[in-house]
Amino acid sequence: MAAAPIDRPPSAASPPEKKPQWGRVAIFVGALAAFALIPLPLCPVRLLLRIPCPGCGATRAVLSAVRGDWVGSWKLHPLALPAVALIIPSLLLVSRSIAMGDPARPLPRPLRAAWTVFFVVLFALWIVRFFGMFGGPAPI
Repeated sequence: MAAAPIDRPPSAASPPEKKPQWGRVAIFVGALAAFALIPLPLCPVRLLLRIPCPGCGATRAVLSAVRGDWVGSWKLHPLALPAVALIIPSLLLVSRSIAMGDPARPLPRPLRAAWTVFFVVLFALWIVRFFGMFGGPAPI
């Protein structure tokens, strides 16, 4: 008795390899740069409530650190440099997804956990800065 041939579905062709689309990343980075360089006050807390937001002073703090003024950076916003340390890998991951045309994926668990801790500390810092601690309250 001969064995019946096994019916196999036709092999699905492997999807073509995705090539990075760096133009998309350039548009993304350009939009971020344009947003960052707009001289208008874009902070909704500052505009609506007339109080410093949790991030007030962070941009000036990063610029001070770039100039080598670490003490000045700390006084302007103690969490500015940790924010940069979180923003860089987050932007790299998002840029890679954009370039490859992949759907948005959640950040890796350690990075999400770091962001969670960062925002809890940021909110606590915002509160204590109203009482004059850690260089606060930041001028608006």
